[in-house]
Amino acid sequence: MKICFTHKKVMCLSLILIFFLGFIGCRNRSTTESPTTSVITTHYSTTIQPTESSTSVSMTHILPTLPPTTISPTTIHPETTFTTTYITTTVSTITTHPHTIAPTTIITTTTQTPTETTTQLFDRMLTIVIPSKTTYEINETIDLSDMIVRYSDETQTVIELTSDEYQIDTIDMSTYGSKAIIVRYLDLFNFFNITVHLPDYYRSAESKTGENLKAALNAIVRASFYNSSYSEAIAVLQESDRDPNNANNIILLYSEPSVSRTWDSGSTWDREHVWPRSLLGMAPPSASTRNPATDVHNLKPSVPSENKSRGNKYFDYSTTTQSYSPPSNVRGDVARILFYMVIMYESSSYDLELVNHAPSTYQMGLLSSLLAWNFEDPVNDFERNRNDVIQSYQNNRNPFIDYPHFATLIWDN
Repeated sequence: MKICFTHKKVMCLSLILIFFLGFIGCRNRSTTESPTTSVITTHYSTTIQPTESSTSVSMTHILPTLPPTTISPTTIHPETTFTTTYITTTVSTITTHPHTIAPTTIITTTTQTPTETTTQLFDRMLTIVIPSKTTYEINETIDLSDMIVRYSDETQTVIELTSDEYQIDTIDMSTYGSKAIIVRYLDLFNFFNITVHLPDYYRSAESKTGENLKAALNAIVRASFYNSSYSEAIAVLQESDRDPNNANNIILLYSEPSVSRTWDSGSTWDREHVWPRSLLGMAPPSASTRNPATDVHNLKPSVPSENKSRGNKYFDYSTTTQSYSPPSNVRGDVARILFYMVIMYESSSYDLELVNHAPSTYQMGLLSSLLAWNFEDPVNDFERNRNDVIQSYQNNRNPFIDYPHFATLIWDN
């Protein structure tokens, strides 16, 4: 009995010793360590309906610096929701070496999917993949060639529509600002916005009104202005008012006859001051004179007898002893010339103004009639060509020929 107990005790101690030695052996086992490479892939995406993102990556870490980009839905119809989606996928690959805290290589790539808008009516949806070009200059032709329009019916069947299957509302590109491009299909509509800017020449006048717009236009037209002399104005008018149907003739103001462009010292045609010289406060100019009375934007070739008959009368709808009524097809031309003179000669020492009463020196009228004529007689190609020619000599333009709505923005009240 005593021998058996001792035997069992020895056996137990042997087993414990064997287990302990085995454990120590495992802890002290030697290995060969090779360089390791860890890849961290991050993916951030907004949630939309329908979801168009199909990027398949493992999400092991969300970048804390990536800002949220979902724009809150805006209700545009009791049963229609407008949603803007912006999806960005960022993948960063970080390669490390053993016992190194800082990574030795960081490569980051970012891709952006096209922005989409979706409108939903019950179970049907109209989705627009917005075109890449959304910024334009005024009067530029809109490019929707890469716009995609999709329709999803009640069964969630998605159809990509062709351009002749949906309609786009007319867009006015003659003014700057934000413009809505509205797409219609069946009883659904959806839209996105484009931005229209003034060209560089007028960019500093953008978004201004009233006196601020006058000041901006004044700075623009005076920036590199070359004041033609009274004799130089003859050559300019021979080109700027040339008859488009007869290169040897020019078109005269008011009655608009086409006469020989040859200068014969004012017998056939003379230089009419649309803003009368006397109301400019200027003496009769000599050939070498350079002042507001020789600015070619304010000069027009005219029939000498008609020039004399008009005298220094202001413009209005009827001809009286004080007012003069030009033919309806040149009234807009007259108005835009006078608008130019106001913004061109706007300073503390020499300030022209348009008024609604019989004018005195440095004034001209009638403003209310001129504003109406600006719309009743729109700009035509003859005026546009004249503006281009005068710019080639004087280095400035008449802004109201380029953008007639400037007049409304200045004299809105």
